[in-house]
Amino acid sequence: MGTWSESRRSLRIVSIHAARYTVTMSLFNDILSAFGVLALLLSSLGTYGVIAYSVA
Repeated sequence: MGTWSESRRSLRIVSIHAARYTVTMSLFNDILSAFGVLALLLSSLGTYGVIAYSVA
């Protein structure tokens, strides 16, 4: 078993890695959400176009 300072150092290293992982996943989720909103916008625009063409 390690000393107290080694344990604190290990805990600090783990918390740094966890913070980096959280930031990475947050950025990934933001990008994925932006693509989802863009897909929803394009699909609604396409649906509007098809309905407008069939009515006219």
